[in-house]
Amino acid sequence: MPAHCNCEDCHSGINFRAWINSHPFPSYEMMCARIDKSFDFMRAMSLSAEYGEFNHAALKKIYDSCIDEEVSKKLGADIYKRGGLQALTANCDIFKHCTPLADASPSVAEHATLLEYYWDGIGGFRK
Repeated sequence: MPAHCNCEDCHSGINFRAWINSHPFPSYEMMCARIDKSFDFMRAMSLSAEYGEFNHAALKKIYDSCIDEEVSKKLGADIYKRGGLQALTANCDIFKHCTPLADASPSVAEHATLLEYYWDGIGGFRK
């Protein structure tokens, strides 16, 4: 979280767009480190194999759009076309557990589950 962030301030009268703007999406390298720290070794290796810079850029766009439905569905379909159901599932897990949303209060973190809802039905993905 940014040094200027006082999460009590961030979460009172939550404005999700303002929260996203004050908690920028990590760099590719930082996200890879977060994947390694958030999961056991075997799961982290499996997720990392499905992440890559293309999917990093896609997840960043989804995050920066405040998980906009149209943006999420389009980029989810792109991830599926490039890597199939395994890539889509892995990147959904990464989004929920490794973005700044994972460190947020429950009222903010719950927004990450929107991705499961928007991706439901893409290539057989089920929430």
